[in-house]
Formats: sequence, structure tokens, C-alpha cells
Amino acid sequence: MFRGSVKLASYATAILRAPASKKTIRRTSGSTTAAQRIVSTVMTTDGMVLKQKRKTLRNLDCMVLDNSLRETTVGQVRGHTLEAKQQIWEAIKSCKLHKYTIVASFGDTERVDDTFVKQLIKASKTDPEVDPSYLFSFSDVYQTVTSDNVPDTSVVPVGLAKAKKYGLKNPILEIDPVHNTLSPSFTTDDWCLLLRTWLQWTHDNISKCSKVYVNIRDFALSMTTEEGAVKILTIVRYLGQLPDSIRPVGIMFEEPTGKWFPEEVGTATKAIRQMMNKSGWKSGHLLAHVHEKWGAGNSAQLESLANGANGIWCGICKEGAAMGHASSIVSLMNLIRIGNEKVLKKYDCTNLRTAAIDITKSTTGKLPSPMQIIYGSRALDLSFDFGVIAGGQLEGGEFDLASFFGEHAPIRISTLASLDFIKQKLINTFGKNKSFTLDIAGQMHSVMVDDLTSNNSYEYMSPTGLGLLFQRAGGVLTEEMTSIISHGADTLSGPEKSLFDQVHETWHSHDKIPNCVDDNHQLSYKGFFQLFMRPYFSSLLSEESRYVCSVLDINKNGGISWNEFEVYLVWSLREYKDQLESVDDLLEATFTKAIIPSMRLRKKEEIHLLKKSPKVSPKKKHRVLTVPAM
Repeated sequence: MFRGSVKLASYATAILRAPASKKTIRRTSGSTTAAQRIVSTVMTTDGMVLKQKRKTLRNLDCMVLDNSLRETTVGQVRGHTLEAKQQIWEAIKSCKLHKYTIVASFGDTERVDDTFVKQLIKASKTDPEVDPSYLFSFSDVYQTVTSDNVPDTSVVPVGLAKAKKYGLKNPILEIDPVHNTLSPSFTTDDWCLLLRTWLQWTHDNISKCSKVYVNIRDFALSMTTEEGAVKILTIVRYLGQLPDSIRPVGIMFEEPTGKWFPEEVGTATKAIRQMMNKSGWKSGHLLAHVHEKWGAGNSAQLESLANGANGIWCGICKEGAAMGHASSIVSLMNLIRIGNEKVLKKYDCTNLRTAAIDITKSTTGKLPSPMQIIYGSRALDLSFDFGVIAGGQLEGGEFDLASFFGEHAPIRISTLASLDFIKQKLINTFGKNKSFTLDIAGQMHSVMVDDLTSNNSYEYMSPTGLGLLFQRAGGVLTEEMTSIISHGADTLSGPEKSLFDQVHETWHSHDKIPNCVDDNHQLSYKGFFQLFMRPYFSSLLSEESRYVCSVLDINKNGGISWNEFEVYLVWSLREYKDQLESVDDLLEATFTKAIIPSMRLRKKEEIHLLKKSPKVSPKKKHRVLTVPAM
């Protein structure tokens, strides 16, 4: 019956219309049997593997070697100032991640790291939270090469030399055993002996209690070939069999390319862990570090934890070289959401979001991208009032990210938001108000649709955007709402702040209403018209002019306050900032894009209300239509 080029939709329609005959039932039974076969083979087998991975992650006592002080400055346009490093250190401490922290990478010349470490070591003498026993620094395993192009062990690498000089006890020895420029004559055995040399040197010259890690920098490239993997695993076996006095506390590895699929990272991690176990080194740490490139970084890091890594070394936020790296906040929050309680006891995870935001600001001078998972401004948003979708209402027992961080999930206002959502957003933003009804929410929704139909795309999430939407839909801004909206001016910066301040200065340079009890720097209707309205209205006595003044005079005391006017200025600066080069541009946008459209829409709604309610009392009619005389 269903042959040839019949489309899938037609096929589905035909089945729905077909009578429930025995033939149809047999076909359905066959499909059910096939489905059961797939479930019992593919899904059950793979499902058991995934279930075991979740169990591993849920029970993992995950260690974090924090790298926020170093990773976030690698390859950045803006380097870390000393003040920025101090701010980052405080953010690390707020999460209790400072017990294992990488604080420096030294070079031949002095860097900010040198000064910062000296300050830390000095502080450790009086501050119990600064313990050099848990501070780490990077070091190469050779500083120079001989004439034969092999490492010269007669020269102490600068990283080790400075660690000893400053009093840092825990070096991270970095190696590239496969991808390097050394002579081919430098064998795997030579690499093992080179590592032993500096492990012994650290024990003898820095501290007998040093916690040394070996970081395999070329892990990702080396483990893709049999020869490279054998070399890496041989070195791991050698390290695991060293005497306890000089054996490292663990292996660190990195996938710096961001190219590997998570399963590939997991397989390579499993091989390293198996070799550590075989060499009697089950207690050794195995820490993963993954860079971002193609969107798989966070998944790859979790996959490594599910396959034998017992920790991660990374920054709290994703900032780092190129596209950044898999951060600790994302990995830890994923562990928490599937039920890991050990990390909750080990670290102060409720501070992770604030710390990630603060470190991003200290590093880049900007807030994280709004779309950044976990700690972006949109990460907690509720977009739908139903569940089973990201950004929707949570189902029973589902992990609540916003509540975990002690925040209320912001309701996102769009044309997909329900009327209940719009009403609740008004209440959440401005407090309870009897005018916040489903009817006004419906009008606000209609205005949003009209905006888009007219090719005007505005935001309605901020108090400014939401307040103007409410007013344009026929609502009346209260003094309390205006006060909340006016705080939007505090977020302005750069050219926008300059334009705002210029208008503010113009306002304050003119006379105020005599004997006004309010000190909010009010202007009379006449003064406001002369200063700002003249280019857009023919006369102060025109009906439109008087109506605008009436709308702006929220408290109806015969004058217009700065707070009442700045609502529209802030909105214009938010929506049209890229088009505003002068005060004239700002005022034109404020009147033509905000005030005049709001006034006309509100007037239209009031006329509609009168027509809809012909029995409105004379007093009510007077209140609705009357505009003040000048």
C-alpha cells in the first residue's frame, strides 16, 4: 500500500486513518517486537555503561587543583595586574579552593607572578589561610640543551630555582616526551632518568614533603598513536614504581587542542589509570585539563572523571587561551546535579557562580557572556511556564540551579511568555500592585507582537524595558516603579554615561518649581517644553504636548521630575546606544522612539476603554481624557 515516493507525513496520516484490522495489528506487533529487540540489545547494554558512569561521578571524591590565577591570563588581550591577581585569590578562597592552588609560572625575567608569590609567602607568616604547603608552580624539566641537543641537567630549570628562592614547595614538572625538538637519541629511558633527577633535587633542595605533579603536556597528541601511547604509559609506570620519598603525588594531563571527542579522552584516561594501578600507584592522583575548541570541552572533562581521573586542574571560570577551557564550576555543578555530595562538603560550591563572575571581570574587564552556562546572566532564566525543556518550569525533584545559588530564576519576557509569566515578572520586579492583572499582561503581549511586526526588536527583561512596556500597554507608572527603574542609570558606562550626564547637567542648570516640597529637581511643564520638547511639538498648548506632560508627571504635582524623565533616557541608551553620537541623537530617540509612541498608545487604550464602557461616570471620563491646562 505504501510504496515508492510516499512522503513520511502521508505515511503517518494513512496509518492514523487505517481501520484497526488484524493486518494493521500484526504490523504494529512486529514493530513493537523490533523496538523491544533494540531496547534489550543496544539501549540496555549502553544504558548499563552510562548508569555506571553516573554512579562513578556521583560517588567521586573529586579533587580540584585550582588554576584560576594562571589559566585565565594565558593568551589574553589583557594581562593580570597585581590587583587582579589579589581579587582572583579572594574569589578562590571564597569557594575553599585555595587549599590546592597553582599560583605561578616563572620565566627568566620577573613577572607579576614573582611579585604576587612574594606577597603570598609574606602573608603566610600571619594569615593561616595562606599555606605554602598547598601552593603550586609550573616548571620545565630542562632549561638548556647540550651540543648534542639533549637536556643539560647541570642547569637548574628556572621554575625550580625560583620555587626554592621564594619558598614554594610544590613544583609541577611539565614534559613533552613525544612532541619536542630534542635529539631522537633522547629515549624513553632518558626521559625517566631526567624526571628522577629533578624529583630527587626537589626532595633534597626544596622540601622532603613536596607534593610534586608531572604534567604530560603532549598527552592528546601522543596518545593518538601506538608509539606515542607506549612511551607515555612507560613513563607513567616508571614514576609509579619510584620510592615513596620521591614519587610524585600524581599525574596531570591536558588535551589542549579541543579536538578530541569525549569518548577518546575517556579511553586515554582509562589507559593512564590502568597503568598507574598496575605499577602499584593506586593512590596517585590523575588530574584532567581540557581546552575548548569545538564545544566538547566540558563533556570531555566529565568523561575523563568517569574513566579514572580523580580530579581536574582548571580555573573556576572558562577564561583561558583561545576559546577557553573546561572550568571547575561547570564540572562541579554537573557532579552536584547528579547527586554528588562529597564535593558539597569539600568546597563552598554556593559561591562558585559569584567567584566565576568576579574572576571573569578581573581578567577581561567585562561580565561573562550572557549565554555562558552556569554563570552567565541568562543561565538561570525561566522562559516557559511548562517543563520538559531547558528554560522551563522544573519538574518535581529536578535540580534547581537558581535556588542552589540563592537566587530567584528570572522570568524571561518574550512573545512566548504566558500571561501568568508576564504578570509574575511585574510583581517580581516592582512588587505587588493591583494594576498588575492578566488584562494588562495581555495588552503587554500585544504590544510586543506589534513591536516585532513593525520591525522593532526591544528587550523587556530589565526594569527599564519592562516598565516602558507596561506603560505603553496602558499602565501607569507609579513613583515606586520609577524609583526602581531609575537605578538603571547606575549601570551606564563609557559614551552612554557621558551622554546621560550631559542631559542631566542641562536639566540642573535651569530653575526648578518654586517652593516645591520634593527636592527631586523638578521642571515646570513650560521649562521642560523649552528645554527638550520644542523640536518635536508645535506648541506647548497643543493637545499632544499637554498629554505628554500629563503622562510624564507621574505624581500629578504640576511638574516633571528628573526621575520621571530619566526612565526614557535610560531605555533609549540601552536600545539605541550604537546609534547615539550626541545629546541631540539621544533626545530624538527618547521622544520619537519612547515618549511619543507611549503617549499615543496609552491615549488609544483610554479611548478604547471609554468606548467599551459607555456607562463610565462623568468623573471617570474626566479622569481618563482630561489633560492639564497650561
